[in-house]
Amino acid sequence: MAQKGARLVNKREKLLDAALARAMADIEAGRVRPAEDIFAELKDRYKRLVGRTYSARLQECDKLRRDLRRG
Repeated sequence: MAQKGARLVNKREKLLDAALARAMADIEAGRVRPAEDIFAELKDRYKRLVGRTYSARLQECDKLRRDLRRG
């Protein structure tokens, strides 16, 4: 049982080492962007998404009000 656990740990370590090597290669090749830029893009994207959703709901409510007034 201990040998199987050790093999799993070794396998996981090798996968982690490979992922870190790929990340370092990306950094060295300049394939990175500042986190601030990415966070700003995500913030803008979610603001637009929430804005559209909220706006669509307001439009639905307005339509329902008009329909109710008409009877």
